[in-house]
Amino acid sequence: MIKQIIKDADILEQPVSREPYTKEALAEVVQDLKDTATHAAKHPPGCLGLASNQIGHLRLPVIVVRLLDEWYVMINPVVTKAYGGKNWQREACLSFPGKNTKMQRNKRIRVNYVDEDGCTHPDAMFSGFKARVIQHEIDHLNGIHI
Repeated sequence: MIKQIIKDADILEQPVSREPYTKEALAEVVQDLKDTATHAAKHPPGCLGLASNQIGHLRLPVIVVRLLDEWYVMINPVVTKAYGGKNWQREACLSFPGKNTKMQRNKRIRVNYVDEDGCTHPDAMFSGFKARVIQHEIDHLNGIHI
C-alpha cells in the first residue's frame, strides 16, 4: 500500500526498534516500502531509497534501495566496516522536500543484513553511489537525517 512519507523530524529522530517480527508483519512493511518507493520514483524529485520509519513503521528496521532497476530489500542492515576514505556530496530526502545538504559518507562499506527471502548476507560490499544511498537509509533507521 502506498503510504504517506513522514516529514515530522521528531518522529524521524526516534531510532527504529529492533523487535522480533512475524513473517506477516515483515511482508506488510516490505510491500508498503516497495509500493511507496515505486510511487515516489515516478514523481519529482524521484526516489532511490526509503526506510521503514519514513512511512510510519517504527518497529521493523527495513530499507529498500534501487539497485539494478529493482528495489532491493535489507532487513536489519548494519554497516560493519567502512573504508576507502570519505567524500562529500549533496543529498536530498523525501522526508525533507526542498532540503539539499552536503553530507560526508564512506566511499566503500560492508553491510550485514537479511533479505526478504530470509537469506543472511554477512559483509556484503557496496561502493560509490550505492554505498551512499544505503548509508543514508541506514541513518534514517538510527534516527539520523540530513
